[in-house]
Amino acid sequence: MIQADIEANATALKLRDVLMRFRRHGWRQNSVGGLTTGEIIALFSVKRAGEEDPAGAKVSDISNIMNVAPPTVTQQLNNLEKQGYIERKMDKEDRRVVRVSLTEEGVSILQRVSDESLVTLTGLVEHLGEQDSATLADLLARVSDYFQGMDSASVQ
Repeated sequence: MIQADIEANATALKLRDVLMRFRRHGWRQNSVGGLTTGEIIALFSVKRAGEEDPAGAKVSDISNIMNVAPPTVTQQLNNLEKQGYIERKMDKEDRRVVRVSLTEEGVSILQRVSDESLVTLTGLVEHLGEQDSATLADLLARVSDYFQGMDSASVQ
């Protein structure tokens, strides 16, 4: 093994170890209103798809936004409907299509999630400083692009 390979491997191991520390901190388990991370993502996806179509979001639209299979979305939506955060209605023009929209409670919980997230991230910016925070944001965007490229390559 040449020196560059050894150094790259050591850096990859360091990245893995640091990322594993996030899991130990339980930062992903912090939920608002007892919602899972998946349910929160589903709510944001319903909101986004609903903004694109005033009639409400279709399950296929939500599925595309979340990049998961429709049955997974349906399970999330069932839970959210039971909790009163979304409602389903038949499409007026095509009765085979079900439209999903946020209830007042859904809009309210999304606002709470957004507010709490902003408080947490503002604290992180204060901890790291503006420059390091901007650098971190740029690096995370590049990481996301890298993994998105890997996902696209595996589909082809």
